[in-house]
Amino acid sequence: MNRLKYFFYLLLLLLNSVGWSQLYPVQVNSSVFPPYLSSLSSYATTVDQKYLVNIYTADLNVVHRQVRLQLYIEGNGIQAQSLPMVQGAPIMYLNGGETLQLSNLDLAPYFQLENLSGINQNQYSGTLPQGNYKYCIEVYDFITNQRISQKSCTFYYFVYNEPPLLNSPSNHELVGFQDPQNLIFTWTPRHLNAVNIEYEFELVELLDQQVPSNHAFLTSIPLYKTTTSTTVLHYGPVESQLIAGRKYAWRVKALSQPGFGDKAIFNNNGYSEIFDFIYPGNCPPPKFVVAISLNATQSKITWQTNPDFVDYKIEYRKKGTNSWYPTAYYNNEAKLYDLEAGATYEYRVGGECIGGLINYTPVEEFTQPRKEEIAIKCGIKPNIDLSNTTLFEGELPNDQIILAGDFSIKLTEVRGKRSYSGKGYVNVPYLSFVKIGVEFKDITLNTDFRLVKGEIKALYDPSWKNITDLSSLYDQIEDGFDLLSPDTEEHQFQTNFDIPDLSHITVNSNEVVVTGTNGQTQSFDLDPKELIIIRDPKGNVYAVPPGSDKPVVLNEGQAAGFIPDASNTQGITSAGMVTKLAPIAARVTFERSAESKYADDVMPAKAHPDIQKLYKTIADGATPYTLYHKGIQNDGKGSRSFDFIDAVIAVNGTTIKPESILFNIKGSVAKKIGGLVMKNGKAYQRLEVPVYHSSTPEELLALIPGKDGAKHQVLGAAKIIPIKTQTDVNITLVPVNNATIPDGIATQLNAIYADAGVQFKVTIAPNHEVAKNTLECGKDALLEKLSEDQSQFVEQ
Repeated sequence: MNRLKYFFYLLLLLLNSVGWSQLYPVQVNSSVFPPYLSSLSSYATTVDQKYLVNIYTADLNVVHRQVRLQLYIEGNGIQAQSLPMVQGAPIMYLNGGETLQLSNLDLAPYFQLENLSGINQNQYSGTLPQGNYKYCIEVYDFITNQRISQKSCTFYYFVYNEPPLLNSPSNHELVGFQDPQNLIFTWTPRHLNAVNIEYEFELVELLDQQVPSNHAFLTSIPLYKTTTSTTVLHYGPVESQLIAGRKYAWRVKALSQPGFGDKAIFNNNGYSEIFDFIYPGNCPPPKFVVAISLNATQSKITWQTNPDFVDYKIEYRKKGTNSWYPTAYYNNEAKLYDLEAGATYEYRVGGECIGGLINYTPVEEFTQPRKEEIAIKCGIKPNIDLSNTTLFEGELPNDQIILAGDFSIKLTEVRGKRSYSGKGYVNVPYLSFVKIGVEFKDITLNTDFRLVKGEIKALYDPSWKNITDLSSLYDQIEDGFDLLSPDTEEHQFQTNFDIPDLSHITVNSNEVVVTGTNGQTQSFDLDPKELIIIRDPKGNVYAVPPGSDKPVVLNEGQAAGFIPDASNTQGITSAGMVTKLAPIAARVTFERSAESKYADDVMPAKAHPDIQKLYKTIADGATPYTLYHKGIQNDGKGSRSFDFIDAVIAVNGTTIKPESILFNIKGSVAKKIGGLVMKNGKAYQRLEVPVYHSSTPEELLALIPGKDGAKHQVLGAAKIIPIKTQTDVNITLVPVNNATIPDGIATQLNAIYADAGVQFKVTIAPNHEVAKNTLECGKDALLEKLSEDQSQFVEQ
């Protein structure tokens, strides 16, 4: 019995083997050729060879055997097959050892709708969906209807073509002027499944430059429209003349040339994206530029005014250095102060045309006269000319030189128009030209950049009264200046091109050279003892720490993609400082977070007007918007530090989603920590705010992203103030007349000043006996003159 069972198993295995290895007398293979047709109906009408079937008769005994075919079409919701009797199908005969080749021209009846089942009119005539498709063929004996071939299938993937990629002019470009008119437009084709493509070019003038270019383009009448078969278009002098200062937009549409077979299918109907550009027109550099030395330390630069310029840029530098320093001007004259006697300087003047294009004059140079002897006449009142009563009302750049009396003051931090506040330093001639930090608030200058109203205060006593050790004093001044004006040891630069990575930054002995992807370079002066911060337009932040020749990345993964300025964000200056909030109901305010580590400040309620002036306030309807101030410590040595603050978001019925708001601090992202928390109808978002230096305050902006090329809008701002970390600050406490110094005084002091980044090293001195129980206090400001009682106490 068991033997019989094994016999049947063996018989079944042999039958299966015979079934799997069945050989047909006819062998079939097929192919579909690109570019693939966009509809099934096209295979019935095209004159191009798109589908090929080869039928080989392996059985040599077959003679004049009539056959028919069965066609299967599958893919993306389509499952069709030909009918058993295909109307109009050619009569086919096979002979042993021969190959019958059929193209889609022979097989056209098999692709006709009336000969297919399982498909409707829309599927048949409409554009095929993107995806995988399979065409299969079987051969049947016409008389016996027996299948005499295997099922042969060919596969292909049908994909829509991408529209062209625009190259030049690039988006938002300021195109160069040529006379006669000569603009070259280029684009790159991206179609893979199409041939014989031509391009429709459109150029439009955008009359309203405030409307996003995409919207304005679609509602404008083309200034110029043509069709070309190449990917380059020359817009020459015979075409409509472009107008200086106007904004234009262009796009290209890819389409099949008529009469050349199947119509190619493109995404977005073949339309490229829309690029805009500004045509500045003829913008030559200023003419008749002359530099005149007024004395050993002062010069002036003049030029001929030109009504075609909307602004001028004046820059100078000491010969042999790399960094240019801007200076303010009035009318057609810029005065330079605090120059080095006998030194040679280079200068250039740029004219800014409509559209923002700046064209500089060739670099020229002048040499200051030598000053054989510097005579310092103490006690003699200087002759100061204040006859010029015309006030300067423009913006002042950092590094601008102003005059207060006969002192030249170099500004390191300045803000305002007409009335100016900030910091700087002065070289005092009767103290070996030591640098002394100064600060000023709400001062007024004339067009000679002389102080005519206001007060500039030294950060310590300029008379040095009661000081006997001058060399020790010099060290103290330098230390004090480093502490109170750290930006003299930290320099921030910005490139006008993207920096791909650290390999594009080279640190030499006296300069840092940055190279872009296209070979463009910028170089910056380097003092090995100072910190260099470099940003690129996308907000990437790099640093060269003091004493190092290796650059580092400070905000890896946190670049916002842009640095907010007047070109991309409404309501802020070119320096990124907010002046106006978006005219919508939504607002973002800021407050201290539960995780905050460092000091912060808000304007007190019902503050005195003099106190209110210390806080930046923006007009915002009936309720002014006052910026929240947040301090964040940094060691000033090329490191990243951060602290936490909370953003309070009130959308007030607008369509703005709180999660869509961006938080940007000079090109870096303020990272969102955790999700939104709702309290009293407002959304709270915790932020990690980064700082990379210890000098210049920056503004954290809450932004609504611009859409379709529109500018971003500001919903709120906070002032972020870097605090230079000071460790081991020596302080000596002197008990007077056996006064008791509390236990743990060092711990208490350090706890109080920890928020400000100060760590004290406290020493207790021996008791000191004095006859008086009280000391008269000086009436002057802090760090200025001591009273007589205080002076006597110090001398003891």
